[in-house]
Amino acid sequence: MSDRATRHEVGDSREASATRCIAALAFLNFVVVTSEFSVVGMLPAMAADLGISVQSSAYFVSVFAVSASLLGPVLSFYAQALEPRFFLLAAASGYVVSNGVIALWPDFHVILFMRAIQGALLPAVVGVSAALALRLAGAQRDAWAISRLNVGVVAVSIIGIPLCAQIAQGLRWSYSLALLAALAAVAAFALSKVVVREDRPIERLSGSALKAVLNQNFQLHLLVSFLVFSALFCAYSYITILLGDVLGAEDKWLASLLLIFGLSGVIGNNLAGRYAGHSLVATSFTVLALLAGAVSAIVLVQANILVLLVIVIAWGAAHSAAFVVTQLRMFREGKGAATVAMALNIASCNLGIATGAAVGAWSFEAFGPDGLLTATLGFLSVGAGLYSVVLTQRVLPNSLQPD
Repeated sequence: MSDRATRHEVGDSREASATRCIAALAFLNFVVVTSEFSVVGMLPAMAADLGISVQSSAYFVSVFAVSASLLGPVLSFYAQALEPRFFLLAAASGYVVSNGVIALWPDFHVILFMRAIQGALLPAVVGVSAALALRLAGAQRDAWAISRLNVGVVAVSIIGIPLCAQIAQGLRWSYSLALLAALAAVAAFALSKVVVREDRPIERLSGSALKAVLNQNFQLHLLVSFLVFSALFCAYSYITILLGDVLGAEDKWLASLLLIFGLSGVIGNNLAGRYAGHSLVATSFTVLALLAGAVSAIVLVQANILVLLVIVIAWGAAHSAAFVVTQLRMFREGKGAATVAMALNIASCNLGIATGAAVGAWSFEAFGPDGLLTATLGFLSVGAGLYSVVLTQRVLPNSLQPD
């Protein structure tokens, strides 16, 4: 009896330790993703302070995305061979230094260089964090681990971006970067306390690991991620304008609806973590359908505030859930090379974010909300269709095998 109790206590202790570690990893993810997106709301202030045009300041966003897409997977391939605690502390320190340098040395070329470093680190941070979280949680709880880790990303739109924008407007934009440097230092300290040093890396560098993410099926999954995130940010980039058009004279509700959108992400994140582990395919198609319905309703339905509230909750939940199902899908597809698989997925998603925002801007300027809806539904339809084809290709060879 006492041995059974002891084993139970050891199990509880390990689960509590894993939970603390994943929480620290989620906080680091919060810092690095906030570092990426918070700059968007500060571009006018940065341009005025640096004496450059707003168009030129947009390079601070694009250089991050390009670096994440091109350099991130390469860095991740080598990061997987490092001891995870060492890499995570080094990466957190990189964000301390880069954000600190931008805050203290606000020069156009210096900022570009620091943003390129941050972009290269982000996919590796997300990949190593996910691989470590999945190792701690176990294969049977992979969806739970991804959803808990994604809490950090959900918090970006609720806390990170609004807080940085408020500081930039009330004080100076450089203070926001100083805050992010301080938060990165807090993340490094937390990780040093809860992440146990191991003698083994996350994954061993091998030809089979590279082969796992270079096969045709995996590349098609990356294209699905690209299309889904293009759809997400084609619509999300114009959420303020879309809600403003529906609200009309009642635009006093706009700030509240945006906050509710962010908070709804917590619901979507938790539901995706609960159901995707049991049925990833069904959950994925449900999320895409919910997203298509919500965006269509925003554009086509003349809703009162209560109906609009329901639509915004559905949209916010689907938006966040898409992150979870996409990451889980890529992790399972690239098993054996989880770090590189997740990094390639982040790179593909970043390309999707940039493409979706650009196509959304063009379609909205050319055809208004109807054009934006058409572009969003186009990305979603092609993404869902390609996902169906990929699933069919996986099943078909097995069905053709002789008995």
